[in-house]
Amino acid sequence: ETFDESHNCGFWRKHEVLEKTKSLHVHFSYDLYDKIKDNDQQYKLHSEFRNLSSKYLKENNKKIYHYISKIAPEYINPSKLAFVHFGKCGGVYVNRYLHEVVFPHHTQYMSWHEGLNPKGVSRRDFNEEELFEIAETAEENSIVHNHHVSWTGETLRKFNENGFLTFGFLRDPRDIICSLYFFASNEYSKHGDNHFLAKELIRGFDEIDPSKITLDDFFIHIVKHSRRGWVLPDYIDDIDFLAEFNNDNFSYFMKKYFNHDHIPQKRKNATANKGYKHYCKSGELSQSAQELIENDPDCIKHIRLLESARQIDDRTSVIKEI
Repeated sequence: ETFDESHNCGFWRKHEVLEKTKSLHVHFSYDLYDKIKDNDQQYKLHSEFRNLSSKYLKENNKKIYHYISKIAPEYINPSKLAFVHFGKCGGVYVNRYLHEVVFPHHTQYMSWHEGLNPKGVSRRDFNEEELFEIAETAEENSIVHNHHVSWTGETLRKFNENGFLTFGFLRDPRDIICSLYFFASNEYSKHGDNHFLAKELIRGFDEIDPSKITLDDFFIHIVKHSRRGWVLPDYIDDIDFLAEFNNDNFSYFMKKYFNHDHIPQKRKNATANKGYKHYCKSGELSQSAQELIENDPDCIKHIRLLESARQIDDRTSVIKEI
């Protein structure tokens, strides 16, 4: 009396899916399949219809198809990815693994490498205008990369709306700052003051060689004057998948969304950083530096986010997954 026969097409009317259908009655989530796994006939009927519905949605309603790929990736793997790269949080490892091991044939929107993006830009992040265009025009099987400081809430939401799985990995902000120190020193030794980020990190010092600045002075300087690299952005809650970076979490991410068994690789772009706690014990970080970061509201928020995830699940420290 309310809907005509073009609605509520389920496995009992599966032939009609290939005709004029306005709504489907299909189960994509785990729950039903766990309940009927011992009933071969029911399991087969629902599974076949699920697969048929996936094909139908992919051809006729991309928006719903991509939504399902996020909430039930065990049945539809996400085909459009947007990586929010937090600096010094394993981002180079993630990029290389996705590009070289798992998705070598995906279209790569990697603006730092001219040969890995259709835009032809290089040595910079995509700007806001470019991100909006990519969100609207990127086809299936695409991976987009941008550092977190170059995303905004508006651009991230546009990618979410257009069917991208947005994801990122975090790290203790105190360790990030230590890594930035060794990163700046290493890049200066290779490129001199031509490396823009190394120059930016020590802006305000009279010395141009980061290795001649003490870790303590650098640490205090970053906390006071260069916060974007380690403070959580205001769009953090809009990222679909977020976790602390480690092998377990990355393996979990790859298995859940792509049914891929992660094979750990040798790390690249790693620094000589021994970690914040080590430098506190060695005396290379002064008491004043420690008090400055430990009492910083943004640092406290960042650490609490990481710790809350560890308390929820001992197996992994996933902060958020759609």
